[in-house]
Amino acid sequence: MKKNKKKIFLFSLIILFFLFFILFLFCGNKSSTQTIPDLSGAKQLIAIGKIDEAISEYKRIISVYPENPEAYNGLGNIYVKMGLHVEAAREFMKAIEVAPEYSDSYFNLGNVYLYTGKFSEALLSFKEAVELNPDSESARLNMGLTLSYLKKPDESIIQYKKVLEKNENIPDAYQFMGYAYFLRGDFNEAISNYEKAAALDPDNPKIYNNLAGAYYKIGKFDKSLMHCKNAISLDSTYSNAYCNMGNAYIKKKEYSSALESYKKAVSLNPGDSNSYYGIGNVYYSRKQYDDAVTEYKKALSINPNHAEAHCNLGTAYERKGMTDLAEKEYLAAVQINPDLTAAQINLGFIYNEQGKSEIGKKILKKAFAAGLDYTRADVNLSHEYFNSDILNFDKLIEGFENDLKSNPEDVDIYFTIGRLYEINGDLLKAVEYYERYLKEAGDVEVVRKRIEQIKKENR
Repeated sequence: MKKNKKKIFLFSLIILFFLFFILFLFCGNKSSTQTIPDLSGAKQLIAIGKIDEAISEYKRIISVYPENPEAYNGLGNIYVKMGLHVEAAREFMKAIEVAPEYSDSYFNLGNVYLYTGKFSEALLSFKEAVELNPDSESARLNMGLTLSYLKKPDESIIQYKKVLEKNENIPDAYQFMGYAYFLRGDFNEAISNYEKAAALDPDNPKIYNNLAGAYYKIGKFDKSLMHCKNAISLDSTYSNAYCNMGNAYIKKKEYSSALESYKKAVSLNPGDSNSYYGIGNVYYSRKQYDDAVTEYKKALSINPNHAEAHCNLGTAYERKGMTDLAEKEYLAAVQINPDLTAAQINLGFIYNEQGKSEIGKKILKKAFAAGLDYTRADVNLSHEYFNSDILNFDKLIEGFENDLKSNPEDVDIYFTIGRLYEINGDLLKAVEYYERYLKEAGDVEVVRKRIEQIKKENR
């Protein structure tokens, strides 16, 4: 009897052990498959272009494995390609929620924010991605680019240098660093980095277009044109390169070539406000002010916040004698960009000419103190005269006259100097410079009438 009980006990233990073993296998397999789902089916559907089926497959996988981040991430990437950025961000956030250590989702979420212009949010996401994966070149590069967009080029340069410390053969690191130096106004250093990028990636048209922009900034317009042509030779549909080519041709006073370049840019990208703005500048340079007004308005219809277009539209209105409309455009420009010196200066001149000398001189003082670079007047000029409440007109005029020596083609400087003399009460000198302006620019009715008015009032 005892032996039977012992046998029954042993048999029970064996059965119990067997049941635990089966349960362990079942639970272990469930956990394993739940954390590592098979995504190959969804990826294959994407590869053959069956996007809707791929979305359905990812959603099926998520319903079975709701704690796995990769399916959310894959679904988010599909939405990115479809341009559904809100939906993409939602999926990446879900991936982060279920797996806070999954760096890929932070990187992808940062890219969505970067593309949609949410730079502060993008920066936070890229910082998380870099913290979780310090060796991620892509995350660090995009963090640097975001810092540049946030007007923090010095911080962005630090990120690019960290990437290059580990691998000095990454063209994007040099290209993005070139952009950061461009933002700093260090155009020669920008050129140096762009050239390194071009050496590593000689078939990238964007690099040559960036080189064109940097050479333009240092006044080497032939070099700028050369790199525009390099970019276009690699991509004949690159509208921005045609636009930059137009900018260089204007500086060379080759207005027909400039107009042709801008029109080509418009044909490739009708939604680019800068190309219409460039066409307006060609017409303005040719003294075709009605046509210039038309083109500036086209630019503003596409981008109402184009401060430079508002400013130049105001200048064209002034040349047409439409001071009230000019004032309106200058005010719009300053509201959009309070640091746009040209708009501030022209607005100050208008207020002085309207008899509002106190506010006019205040605006001029602020504008000139911020910088004389709107006409590239001698930026090394001493700024001691800004310490008082009175503008030192002699110093200002000296600065503009120095600029004329190096930029004799910029005839608008004659008009600016004439206005300064008029505000300062030296009407003979004002007339002299207005007449010099007319000699160089041709007959501009509003300036001619101003000369006649001054002469009539001071007989």
